[in-house]
Amino acid sequence: AVIDINPDLDLLGVVLFGVNRSAHRVSQAARESIRQDLGDEAPILSASIRHAEAAAQESRDRGLLAFELEEAVLSAPKWWELRRSNIQHDGPRSKSAVGVAEDFQALGQEIVARIMASEEGRPGLPAVKTGEGR
Repeated sequence: AVIDINPDLDLLGVVLFGVNRSAHRVSQAARESIRQDLGDEAPILSASIRHAEAAAQESRDRGLLAFELEEAVLSAPKWWELRRSNIQHDGPRSKSAVGVAEDFQALGQEIVARIMASEEGRPGLPAVKTGEGR
C-alpha cells in the first residue's frame, strides 16, 4: 500500500470521474464500493467530473485544458452567425466543455474548502500534514 511507502500521506478525498449525470444508480454503486473499500468514513467528495467524450476529445486534439476549451467555445461565433455570413469556422464546437469546466471549478472549490477546514482542525475531516517531505 502507498501508506507503507509514505506513512505521512493523508487522503483528502476521492473524486468520481467520467460520471454520466443521469446514471444515479451507477454513481451510488461506485460511492458504496468506495465506502466498502475505505470504510464508512471514506472522504468521498461531492463534486464529480461528468463524462463528456466530445469535450475530452476536443481538449486532447487542441491541447487545451477544460477551462481553456470553455473560453474558446464561448467566444466562437454562433451557428446562426456562421450561416448568415456563409463562412467556415474550424474552432471548438463542444458544448459540453462548459459543463466540464464547471465541474472542475466545483471540484477545485471543494478541495480548497477541505484543505482549509482540515488546517483549522474542524472535526470530520482528515488532518492535512504540512512540512518537509511532502
